Amino acid sequence: MSRLVTAHFELLGRDDDALAGAPVTRRLAGAPAPDASIEEYRDYLERKYA
Repeated sequence: MSRLVTAHFELLGRDDDALAGAPVTRRLAGAPAPDASIEEYRDYLERKYA
């Protein structure tokens, strides 16, 4: 299942318009990498909600 979800997000990442009608997926696809620092995450949130 994890591989299926990963493959789905990789395909979505190739086309910006693919996420237009999927707000939940759009939010999940924009999540930072698991190894991102707290500072990187804060910067990400500032850009996302600015």
